[in-house]
Amino acid sequence: MLWNQVAALVIFAALCSDASAQEISVDPKAEAAGRVQFPESLEDEVDRLTKERAGQKPREINEQACRDDWSKCADNKQLAETYRKYIEIRTACQIAAGRLAKYGKPNWGGWTHRVFGQFLPGDTGPSSGYAILFDNEVQFQNGFGAMVNSSARCKYDLRNEKVLEVTVRAR
Repeated sequence: MLWNQVAALVIFAALCSDASAQEISVDPKAEAAGRVQFPESLEDEVDRLTKERAGQKPREINEQACRDDWSKCADNKQLAETYRKYIEIRTACQIAAGRLAKYGKPNWGGWTHRVFGQFLPGDTGPSSGYAILFDNEVQFQNGFGAMVNSSARCKYDLRNEKVLEVTVRAR
């Protein structure tokens, strides 16, 4: 009976924890001596955890708010994955980088490549109002007609919705 409760708590912890489940170990000697205290039921444990977490602020800001307003996003990752105008930001950066091409059109890697799909870690975008995007798989044509592997960087002003700076460098 006691091990069924331990197993139920382990499963409960795995389902409810914010991070990965932590292993629960019980000293057999302590259990035999009756010093290990388990809740009478899972409902008691749920009530305790609910009360314990009630005063805590949620880690992630509401995704719906982030979807419509970039300043409500928790970090750059949430901005890139949730903000509804992020595809427009990537497209504006791609167009601006394409204008820098002196010879021919850039090769963005085909339809399977996510153009300007990389971004800085952290929360610099929502806190500063500037999104910085990268693309390390673009090819620009040189004066001899050869395609050169290049890296592109784009700084986008989220407040005014325009590209501020684009740089392209050969790798």
